[in-house]
Amino acid sequence: MIIREAQLADIFEITNILIEEMYTEVGIGEPSRSKVLDYITFLFNEGALYVAQSNIVKKEGGLELAGMTGGHISEWWWSDQEFLSEDFTFVRKQFRKGRLALNLMKKLDTHAKKLNIPLVTGVFNDVEHERKNKLFSKLYQHFGYIYLGGDLKVIGRK
Repeated sequence: MIIREAQLADIFEITNILIEEMYTEVGIGEPSRSKVLDYITFLFNEGALYVAQSNIVKKEGGLELAGMTGGHISEWWWSDQEFLSEDFTFVRKQFRKGRLALNLMKKLDTHAKKLNIPLVTGVFNDVEHERKNKLFSKLYQHFGYIYLGGDLKVIGRK
């Protein structure tokens, strides 16, 4: 499995995987294809976007993507100090055996270190969050929690 920077030709496949597979699992906020495509294009042009390329050949040619991670540079609202904000790390179900998620996370962490800025990441969903927290704690320092309030029915939560 090769982890590499995303290429322009990957943008539509990344968009489709995030909408059709990640959203299906996480289910927070109805996705807008044009908004996801615009954001993935933004990460490609101005952020950090990496893919894990499998050795499985797709029907239409090329190699299938096994996973992806992306982030953008942001600032604390109270400071001019920049950080890399992780937007997503996703590994497709059929590729979840092994260390792929951890290797994608390490790639984004290395990117932040090259920029000399911290990486801010976390588990922002309630799907297998204990397992994901355990995975994140292997690489990152624990820092806070995330809670939701308001009308949670609109995102399919009680």
